[in-house]
Amino acid sequence: MLDLKILFICRKKDKYSNLCKNFLRKKFKNIKIIESDRSKKKKIPLSFKWNGDFILSFRSHIILKNKIINKAKIACINFHPSSPKYRGFGGANYAIYNKDKYFGCTAHLIEDEKIDSGKILNVRKFRLLGNESLKIILEKTHKNLFLQFKSIVTSIINKKDISYLIKKSNKERWSKTYNNKKKLDNFYQIMENEKNIKNKIRATYLNDEYLPYYIINNKKKMITKKDIKKILKK
Repeated sequence: MLDLKILFICRKKDKYSNLCKNFLRKKFKNIKIIESDRSKKKKIPLSFKWNGDFILSFRSHIILKNKIINKAKIACINFHPSSPKYRGFGGANYAIYNKDKYFGCTAHLIEDEKIDSGKILNVRKFRLLGNESLKIILEKTHKNLFLQFKSIVTSIINKKDISYLIKKSNKERWSKTYNNKKKLDNFYQIMENEKNIKNKIRATYLNDEYLPYYIINNKKKMITKKDIKKILKK
């Protein structure tokens, strides 16, 4: 087992975060784990007492501050569940709606507090079949994100220089557009002139918590699952 000191920031009660934790525990002696919860404050205190070699962020809700990022001697790496085309929130949603042929996940350096902008280490892609649900595509994305995580960590174990990974992915570019949560929330609204309502529903319907909606008399009205099924069958 390696002596490198690892800070792993992941998502609480998440299948693939747990797989990552188990993988790290088999490879490294010194691991500190922080689990993020959507319902709690999404930050690490600046007084947080840790200094080490790598910070690895996997599906975390936490936005890291520079003081935390700088605690990693070698690199701070994020595993973003989307292609570089979609920075921020809702990559899978937009990829479905835009009828992209491919989607994927991106491993990149966190170099400052700007989100999804650091040097890209790896992009892992998979084909979109055109009729898959958001749930299926998210599952594929998170599975590929875990495989990407294992690949990058294995590169670290094999002492491959970070600059080698950057050079290997030098053709990959981030989009200039950042999609925040407010933009994604607005995207869930079905407009009166929606050209392809079926595709919009495929891109937004996930479960009882995440449903597309109309605005009627200035009030949000969620589309029922019954109506969604009828539209998708047409």
